[in-house]
Amino acid sequence: MAKDPQFLRDHLVDYATKLIGTFVSWGGDDIFGRDCSGFNHELLQGAGLEARGFDSTAHGLYTRLKDEGYKEIEQGNGYPGCLVFWFRSDLAIHTAIIAKRNFIIIHAAGASSPSKTPEELIKSDSILSALIKKTENLATKSPAIYWLLKKLINFIDSDNRNAFVRYDDIDYRGDNYQIIDPTQKATE
Repeated sequence: MAKDPQFLRDHLVDYATKLIGTFVSWGGDDIFGRDCSGFNHELLQGAGLEARGFDSTAHGLYTRLKDEGYKEIEQGNGYPGCLVFWFRSDLAIHTAIIAKRNFIIIHAAGASSPSKTPEELIKSDSILSALIKKTENLATKSPAIYWLLKKLINFIDSDNRNAFVRYDDIDYRGDNYQIIDPTQKATE
């Protein structure tokens, strides 16, 4: 039995609200940080609207929702639980969820490529520098340690770039956007 679309939209917004303040990491899709599309995939997967493990760019998510016939909403008519996609030319470059009726969105923002190289971050952070020195031999022998260190560097860099899941106004990236309701097919 299909769940009520309003229930699903409420769930999406509630879950998004719980993720406010979490780290954003460009290309990320795990507890250590998500980018804009990873954030929306997590919301959809948490609501059972998408299979776990599916991941794509903002454009890939937009294309999939359109191709599967999800309901497109005119600008000015969006409502909480709808996804917003901003475009440069014909390419969706960012995505968010409408959280409130007055077009307030929640999104993973600030996830552009890192502001510092890992080497610059290590030099500028005494705790990270000490950790690297103590684990240097282990890191070269263990991919898991290397992975963990990369995630730690993303945490530090996210803070440098103010890269967090947060509220914003829908027009903060301009008005070249499209809205899709991920809970309803256009034919429903």
